[in-house]
Amino acid sequence: MGELDWPVAQPVLDREDSADREALVRRALSLARSYLPLLGQENVRRVMAVYLDAVEKGIEQLEHSEVAAALGISESTARQCAYRGFNRLKRVAAEKGINLNTIIPDGQHGDSEEEKSND
Repeated sequence: MGELDWPVAQPVLDREDSADREALVRRALSLARSYLPLLGQENVRRVMAVYLDAVEKGIEQLEHSEVAAALGISESTARQCAYRGFNRLKRVAAEKGINLNTIIPDGQHGDSEEEKSND
């Protein structure tokens, strides 16, 4: 897997909230990573791992083209895998009693109607 040269984002929260937020993010990332094997195809898992890495490094926005370049796949494959991966992550989390809809709203990633019908 290729690597992106991402700077680590500096926290903007005050110190009291920062520790609580960091603990929650670490726990959420741990859970999400544990769900990766349940997401299906290898490319979906690889794309989602890149997004989880970005969250871990404090990257707020990641373009499909960046993911594609890092993994050596086409941009359309990266886009489709991201759409499928986020939907599957929501579904797996829901099966575990976690509602991600408030965290990852539908359509957040600008996915096309075609991609939605293909999942």
